[in-house]
Amino acid sequence: MSTHSVLALIPARAGSKGLPGKNVRPLAGKPLVCHTIEQALAARCVTTTVLSSDDQSLLNHTNSYPQCKALLRPEALASDESPMTLVAMHALEQFPDYRYLLLLQPTSPLRTSADIDKTFDLLTQNNATSCVSVCTTQESPFWMYLQDEQHRLEPIIGTDTFTRRQDLPKTFRLNGALYLIDTAQFKKAPVFVQPDTLAYEMPVERSIDIDTLDDFTRCEKWLQQTGAQQ
Repeated sequence: MSTHSVLALIPARAGSKGLPGKNVRPLAGKPLVCHTIEQALAARCVTTTVLSSDDQSLLNHTNSYPQCKALLRPEALASDESPMTLVAMHALEQFPDYRYLLLLQPTSPLRTSADIDKTFDLLTQNNATSCVSVCTTQESPFWMYLQDEQHRLEPIIGTDTFTRRQDLPKTFRLNGALYLIDTAQFKKAPVFVQPDTLAYEMPVERSIDIDTLDDFTRCEKWLQQTGAQQ
C-alpha cells in the first residue's frame, strides 16, 4: 500500500428502528446505500471501498459495483448497541495495512466525492491524525439551559451574557457524513475525534443524517430542487 492508502468503510446494518429498511430504500432512483458507494468510488483519495453489513441481500448491491468489496459483519456487531468503533476494528482486521480509515455512513447521502477529497487534503496538508465533517448549529448552545427539579434554569455553558444573536460565537456539530483517521492512531485510541481533530465544514442543507421518514423526504426534496447528481 502507498503511504496515503485509504480504506473507505461503509457500515450498513439491515435493521433500523427509526426507518425500517432505510439503507436500501430508493432515494432519487437508487437504493440509499448506493449513493455512498458511488461517492467513495469516485473520490480520488480512496484506495479501497468496503461495504460492511450483517445482511447478505444488502451486500449483494456490490454486484453492481465490482470495485466495492463486500464484508459480512458478525451478528454481534449488528445491533443498535454495537459501537461503530468495533465495526471499524473488524474491517481493519480483514483489510489491514491501510494508512487511513475513512468511515462513510450511508445515512448521509448528500456528501459528495469532492467532500471526501477535501477532507483528505485538509488532514494530510496539516499532518493531523483525524478530520471529521461538521456543520454550524442552528440553535446556539450559549442560549441553552438545564432545568432542575424546582424549575430553575442554569446555562449549559455557564454564561448567559450574550444578549444579541450577532454576538454569539459560531458553534459546530458533527454531521455524521465523514470520519477520516490515521489507522495507527485509531488502533491506539479507538475514537474518531482525537485531540488534534480537524473540522471539515459542510453546509447545513447537505448535513442531513437520515434517521426518520421526514429526514428521507427532506433529502429527496433537496435533490429534486438542486438537480444534484449523487
